Amino acid sequence: MMQFLSFLTPFLIESSKYISFDIASFWNQVFVWTVATVAFINILKFLRLLRFNPLMSVLMTSLRHMLPEVAGFAVYFTFLFLSFVQLGHLVFGLKIQEYSTIVASGKSLFLCSLGSFNFDEILSTSRIIGPLFLYAYLCIVFIIITNILVAIINDALVVMRGFTPPPEHREILDELWRRLANFLGLANTASQEDDMLASEKLNDRLTRLDLLTRAMKERQVAENVMRSYYQAFELPRK
Repeated sequence: MMQFLSFLTPFLIESSKYISFDIASFWNQVFVWTVATVAFINILKFLRLLRFNPLMSVLMTSLRHMLPEVAGFAVYFTFLFLSFVQLGHLVFGLKIQEYSTIVASGKSLFLCSLGSFNFDEILSTSRIIGPLFLYAYLCIVFIIITNILVAIINDALVVMRGFTPPPEHREILDELWRRLANFLGLANTASQEDDMLASEKLNDRLTRLDLLTRAMKERQVAENVMRSYYQAFELPRK
């Protein structure tokens, strides 16, 4: 803000003079990038917090379980996709603008997998190679490879169907929900009374445990004193 005001003052004094806002624009971009990074990190932290939900816990565990298979699939798909990108650039690069470069060819094939392509332009370029290239790409990449990925996901979900989240996750989730309800004033009176009663019972039991511990310590001290007394005077124990 101070940097912006320092540029704005000369502009107000000499309105006809050109003032460069390159530095101010640069710091504005830095601010936008910083905010975007912080928002991204907060979203990741929120997703990590969702692991206490039973459904999300099963989903995240399934993702970790199928990670090796998905990584191998990604490598195979990348090489296959790049081969079609190179083929499209070599065949149609001189006649179709969308395949003139490697990057443009990859973009066109990606849009083609989404159903956005100009079949008439490809057909006019080559009546034999064009349709064969398009059909081969759609059948191999869009149908077969996609079904393989779906099969990997289904297999992971079947394996993790009997997964049971740790019990402490349920306890933490209940505690978070209780605190949120208390903060928003949504907790009912009966629930609050039950919590107070449980807290009183817990305090009573802790007090009894403390008294019992003290009594045991006092008894242990008395026994130690009597043992020392008998040992000092060598008296027979009763």
